[in-house]
Amino acid sequence: MTVYHFIGVFSGTQNKKSCNPGSNNVAITKTVFDLIGLFNFITIVSGVYITIVGHKHLEKWIETYFDGKSADPNDQSQFKAAKLKATKRSFLYPLSSLITLSPEVVLCFWMVIDDPPVEIFAVNSVMMGFKGILTLIAFSLDQAVWNSAKSTYAKLKDTQLQNL
Repeated sequence: MTVYHFIGVFSGTQNKKSCNPGSNNVAITKTVFDLIGLFNFITIVSGVYITIVGHKHLEKWIETYFDGKSADPNDQSQFKAAKLKATKRSFLYPLSSLITLSPEVVLCFWMVIDDPPVEIFAVNSVMMGFKGILTLIAFSLDQAVWNSAKSTYAKLKDTQLQNL
């Protein structure tokens, strides 16, 4: 927002009909869409990078984490399998940016060069709605979210029982 402010996005716009960054100056508007596209592209690249590097070093991290925690080898293998499964599910979050932000990157960069066809706007709108669905799916698959919800529910239930 600070960058947008200093390039003049929020000033001098007449008859603004929506809450999109832009200006009556075409150069400023193209700069804004270029920045949005660049930031989204960086988000996609970092999400893919985090997923690849995370999967590459995941076994090593779990080995290091669990060393010395338990003497029983059965406990160790069960714990490692559970942690591996839970951690792999957590990599759904950064990967969702690849799916949902790709049309927005295309749209933003296209708007810098030329006027995109209406179909690109439709695809971008669908993907914006799809972001919420993907987040819901990722949350519902993430065991850490379920464990936190169970813990919170138990604490609230205990608090309510103590207040009676």
